[in-house]
Amino acid sequence: MTRIGDLVEVPEIKTVIQLKDLERADLRRMILDSFVVTGEVSKSLEMVLNSLVKPEGRGAFLKGNFGSGKSHFLGMLSLLLRNPESWAALTQQESSLEVFRQPLGGKKFLVVEISLIQNRGTEFLEDIFLKEIFRELSRRMGRSFEGKESRKETFEEVRKTLVRLGLSGLVLLVDELSEFLRSKADAHAYREDIRFLQYLGEEASSFPLWVVASLQEWIEETGEITQDAFNKIKDRYPVRLTLGRAHIEELVSHRLIRHREGAQEEIRNIFRRLRVYFPSFPVDEKRFMKLYPVHPATITLLDRLKPLFSEHRGIVDFIHYRLKGDVERGIPTFLDRPAHDLLGPSAIFDHFLHRIREMTETQPYVEKGFEYYREEIPQVFKDPDQERVALEAVKLLILFAISPVETKYTARHMAEMVLFRVTELDGQTNYQYFRDILSRLVKETSFLAVTPGKAPLDDRISMDLRVDVSAIMRRKIRQGVAEIFPGDRRLFQRLLPLAESSHIPFAGWAEQGQQKVSTTWEYTRRNGLLLLRQIDEIPLSELENLAEGWKQVEEDFFLIVGTAHGVERQYEHLRRNLLPALKEKCPGTFLFWVPAAIGEDEEGAMKELLAVLLLQEKQRDDSSEGGPRAFEYLQNLLQGGKKKLGEILTRSYFQGHLLWDDRQVELSAYGFLTQERFLREFVPPLLSRRFPRHHRVHPYLEALSPTSMPMLIKEFFATGSVEIDDRQKFGLRTILDSLLKPMGLVKAKGNHYSLQVDPRTNELAAHFFSLLDKGVQTPEALYWAFRKGDYGLLRYPFEALVLALIFSGNIIPYQGQRKKGLEDVSRSGLQGITSLGKGEILSEEIRQLIPKHPLIPEKMRKGTFTLPSQETLWNEVKGMKEAEVESLRNLLNRVGWASSFQAFKNLPWDSLRRDVEDVLAQWEEVKVSFPAREGLERFLLASAREPFLSDKLRRVEELMNFFDQAERVLFVHQYAGDPRLSIPDRPEFAGLRKEKEEILGFFEKGRISIDAEKTGDLMKRFQEFRERFIHAYTEAHRRSRSGEQFAPYEKVRKSRRYQVLARLNQLEMISVPHNLSSVDRSLTSVLKAQCNGPSPESLQNNLRCSCGFALGEEVSLPPLREMEE
Repeated sequence: MTRIGDLVEVPEIKTVIQLKDLERADLRRMILDSFVVTGEVSKSLEMVLNSLVKPEGRGAFLKGNFGSGKSHFLGMLSLLLRNPESWAALTQQESSLEVFRQPLGGKKFLVVEISLIQNRGTEFLEDIFLKEIFRELSRRMGRSFEGKESRKETFEEVRKTLVRLGLSGLVLLVDELSEFLRSKADAHAYREDIRFLQYLGEEASSFPLWVVASLQEWIEETGEITQDAFNKIKDRYPVRLTLGRAHIEELVSHRLIRHREGAQEEIRNIFRRLRVYFPSFPVDEKRFMKLYPVHPATITLLDRLKPLFSEHRGIVDFIHYRLKGDVERGIPTFLDRPAHDLLGPSAIFDHFLHRIREMTETQPYVEKGFEYYREEIPQVFKDPDQERVALEAVKLLILFAISPVETKYTARHMAEMVLFRVTELDGQTNYQYFRDILSRLVKETSFLAVTPGKAPLDDRISMDLRVDVSAIMRRKIRQGVAEIFPGDRRLFQRLLPLAESSHIPFAGWAEQGQQKVSTTWEYTRRNGLLLLRQIDEIPLSELENLAEGWKQVEEDFFLIVGTAHGVERQYEHLRRNLLPALKEKCPGTFLFWVPAAIGEDEEGAMKELLAVLLLQEKQRDDSSEGGPRAFEYLQNLLQGGKKKLGEILTRSYFQGHLLWDDRQVELSAYGFLTQERFLREFVPPLLSRRFPRHHRVHPYLEALSPTSMPMLIKEFFATGSVEIDDRQKFGLRTILDSLLKPMGLVKAKGNHYSLQVDPRTNELAAHFFSLLDKGVQTPEALYWAFRKGDYGLLRYPFEALVLALIFSGNIIPYQGQRKKGLEDVSRSGLQGITSLGKGEILSEEIRQLIPKHPLIPEKMRKGTFTLPSQETLWNEVKGMKEAEVESLRNLLNRVGWASSFQAFKNLPWDSLRRDVEDVLAQWEEVKVSFPAREGLERFLLASAREPFLSDKLRRVEELMNFFDQAERVLFVHQYAGDPRLSIPDRPEFAGLRKEKEEILGFFEKGRISIDAEKTGDLMKRFQEFRERFIHAYTEAHRRSRSGEQFAPYEKVRKSRRYQVLARLNQLEMISVPHNLSSVDRSLTSVLKAQCNGPSPESLQNNLRCSCGFALGEEVSLPPLREMEE
């Protein structure tokens, strides 16, 4: 037997897609891969993309049921605008959309996805949209984006920011708008959201911004909307897109079901056989094959049953899991069924049974109708097939009954939906079989009615469970009203939880009789406690106990709200007994709200509603046939009365009075305020009275993120200063400007910020010190003193103050008995600190000596002086001492060495020695065993006793520099004073003689100096003198001891005469007066005087050539003629 699974496969998909899926890379890929471009999708995308390429923005609504692919559509649109590579997945399916790729590729948008299904109906659209826009802008900018006071200013700031970021506009992709609007608690909130949508539409063109919002129903169907508002919405959002039945059918065939290869012929045969069994089957072959194995009527009925769908149970979910199966939900796979079976409409009832049961309007069809038939059908039909077909027929009838779209389904239509085959020979037999089962259901069971048609198969069967109980209930309500006495406390106590108001959260008040509330005051978030009480029953002692407990809780105020019962008694009790005492003992702590008395007519309406409530409670356990209907009727009355009740109570409270201390305010002058606006209006005066000094030190930011304080410690407190030189530190600048600066804890100059805490001028520090006058205190005790004192500091400003005082050295943190080091504080902040005491930092007078102290390195003289910088400075000074002392002692030794030289005898060695000893004495004042404050104090005061320390230090530095040149200076003296440096007293050497005298004159008394400039000038003049002397010497040497004058004498030995004489000298018998020996002696004596001369390098240190030639010396040679003769 061929199974359905042999012909089709059901691919794995994510049945519910939400915009938040875009946050995950794998789900973004899934959105791309599973997106199906149906005809309706293609048309809708074309309209949206065509709008985006134009310079003017506009709005568009996309309508479709849950699970129809609206979120998928918006997700795909987001990917196209954010990631250009996403276009490939789109254009592969629909090449006509390629024309938009390049134009949109040149544009960059700020794309903001807003999934309204994540938000409560009590929130306003404007707040939700701006929150998401701000979040996306902050991500783009790398810092927090903040709006302005008004809507217009805020959107103008957004527009300017988009321009600065180089973006072409703003694209808002909004999911489930209609569901959100339907969830609005009252008409006021609904109208506010509609007006905001109008505003966006008006701004769209020029902004530009584009809004693409998905809905399950058109905007005008979501609530009561005026014709004028409807026209404006229609004009502002001209693009209307629909994902309907045609889209769903394409989605089924392209995404949810895949026909296996070669299955087409088998499916075609199934259709043909079906037409034999049911000849009038109203589906053509093409549509049947496209949807197989889903019955086409299933898609049609699904489209009409929109109320059944929910966030997690939509069309896609139904088809996918009804075919594939889901073990966890108890859904068997349909793929193992015979190939001729189809997923029929009755499966809708099975899939959405829980949804039908939980919906008030459809619940009876399950609990009364279906449960009844499930018990009755086995009694009527003994044949299993008939029993199964009858139950499927009942499921269809229930679906028809609960469908918002009224359609006249006949017995024939139902037979063609169930498709139960009795025989393959005669199709009419199959129709008649089904009609007979319907006839027996009508005759032998309840709740079914027949509307006859032209033929039995044209009869229309319907189900009606309605029973009218309204008359009975109205009579009982009137009886209940008569039993309620005037002024009955239950009118307030029992009804308050039901009251609906867009201004006052009555249900929240009633839930526990108290509610935590908060408001913004002077840029800080202030908490309070709202107590709903019968004020005339509150004793003064109870409020005094509250005020006592207030001293160590984070709440700053109490808002005592009176009831609408016994208003005059409450008012009198306040004026006479409570306010006078509270004004004296705890001013600015309690705010009382007394409503106005409720009128007789309004009390009558409340009595009626109370009677309904009491009657409903009795009816809750009524198990009779009409019980549930009666309960539902009463529930509807209660629901309808909630709004009116809210209006009565709201009017009572906003016509009442506010009282505190010595003040009273009539609220009627202020109109109706939301609770948030009420708190903003009336709590600040109370807080200003309670915390009169807060305005002088308040921060300009409401709170710090968990990472802000560690960053502040690391980047600023631990170093004492910071330079805001790049964008990454802009967050730190915000904290410095908005938190520390108002408290007077930081000094700013341009981009440079430094820690500055002076208890003499800073009132917070002065107050802190006054609290420490009694000794060390715990951080908590100090916190509550500031928190509940005149300054009213919150935790984060207080912690910033403590850290500033610790790191500036004004206070010392302790962990037990041990001082907690600054490194520990830098790592762990205030954690582990058990107490705080006054700090150990230099006094301001002594700190004034630091910038002028010549022994302190230049880098340590500037900037804010804090406890960390004090420790750093002391460590620096201690680290310098050993090297400085050793250097100065070596300098004294060198003074002793240098003073023994004749060249330096005229230097003021005694004065120089005293200078070195005085500077050495300063370093001897550095006692490395001392703590930082005592050590620096001793060191700095020593410099104050030495007024000329800078001059002495300058001379010591000159002396050190002089000793770097001392040996070279000695060499100059030795060179110039050497007796061998004889310069003849002849005109050509007059310049040299003068230069030599000037050089030697430097060493005379009164002229010799250790000044670097003068010694440098000496070395320069000596170098020039030596170079000129060497030049004169080598030139004179060349003329006297080398050159052409010796050449003739060298040629004598090569002459013919000399050679003859040499031969004759070999003959012993011949003797002549001028023999060879005498000639050689004469030649040798001449040539011996010849010298090639010294190199200039050798004369740098030696004054004469090795031949002993002296400057000015003359050499006399014998005449060559005498030697030749």
